[in-house]
Amino acid sequence: MFGSRTITGVRAVLVSVALLTAMGGTSSALSSEKGRKVYFGPQQVQEMILDHIEANMPWEPGNTRVEFLDRIDGITVAGDNIDYRVEARRNENYIGHTSFSIKFYDGGVLAGDHSFRVHIEVAKDFVVSARNLDDGTVLSDNDVVVVRRWVDRIPRGRIGDPEDVVGMMIKGSIAPNTELKPRMLREPRLVNRGDVVRVILSRGALYMETIGVSTEAGALGDRIKIKNTTSNNIFYARVVDEAVVFVDF
Repeated sequence: MFGSRTITGVRAVLVSVALLTAMGGTSSALSSEKGRKVYFGPQQVQEMILDHIEANMPWEPGNTRVEFLDRIDGITVAGDNIDYRVEARRNENYIGHTSFSIKFYDGGVLAGDHSFRVHIEVAKDFVVSARNLDDGTVLSDNDVVVVRRWVDRIPRGRIGDPEDVVGMMIKGSIAPNTELKPRMLREPRLVNRGDVVRVILSRGALYMETIGVSTEAGALGDRIKIKNTTSNNIFYARVVDEAVVFVDF
């Protein structure tokens, strides 16, 4: 590989180069003596691309690193008044393997076009298990930790904030340092199978309460089967609180 750089958000501007950002590309202009050639060294070429990435990427500065996959020997452009423009691919998302082109113009006429392959990684937070977690565990702050990892794609279902999982219940057993995904979590049970529950029937001016026994477990909002303790009839009710269900009718 040919070098990498972490974008920190602080970079010296190239001497004699004024950078502008417009229409998804980065432009610059250099004046030269008539008939002379302008040389852009390898570091200058890298800085052109890095500045474009930093100006257009959706990521926070300091959380991105860029690796150049091509050897950069420098570029020489002949002309009287050289402009250049850095362009990205259409619908560029600034992560993973991609490429950028630097187009040089002399008085508005294309004088050179050079493409460079890069690999972009982004630092993202992931919530992982801090210990072995058994099925049915209701997560607390002590059960999870946040780790930062470099990724070249954003995983689906990534959870980066512990507040999004604390209070949720684990489905299945989870080993330590396992990245938590939404499919591993469910709302905690407010009613367990066999619990005696308070059954509320309410509609307009009508309000009734009775006692029933749940025949299945349920979380907040679940519709579960309840058995009437007097008639043994089975009906459905919605879990609204711990050991409390509501009959919709």
